[in-house]
Amino acid sequence: MKKKKKTIRLAILAIFLAGFSFLFLIPIIFTICNSFMASSEITANYGVIFETGEHGARKFILETVNLKFIPDMVSFGQYITVLLKSPEYLLKGLMLDFGYIYNFGDMNKKLISNIEANLPIVSAIESIHGKITSGCEELMELFNEK
Repeated sequence: MKKKKKTIRLAILAIFLAGFSFLFLIPIIFTICNSFMASSEITANYGVIFETGEHGARKFILETVNLKFIPDMVSFGQYITVLLKSPEYLLKGLMLDFGYIYNFGDMNKKLISNIEANLPIVSAIESIHGKITSGCEELMELFNEK
């Protein structure tokens, strides 16, 4: 009897955890599946969300949005554009990521030195934020020149 109760309890726990994990995975699965939609299908299904009214104001959505997990026609157009036709979009993102990674190392050193010297940590974070912002602006200027 004890073993049967334990088995039932474990089964209920497993079902609950599987359902909970599925809820967290839905947005990821949804994003991946929708990435294979053609731009015309995205506009047809989700265009209502992006519509604007007069003076650029957002419109209130009266209609229901057609959420689709599986596209009508699978398209690799977005991936071809980003990876092959215009890789500068991808490179721009990589340059920004490397800029943040590089400056994150400086931030770590600055924070440690402020802690060791009993200086306020906020000043270290503000100086690093300014450095990251200016560094990213410089990278963007260099990239836009090319």
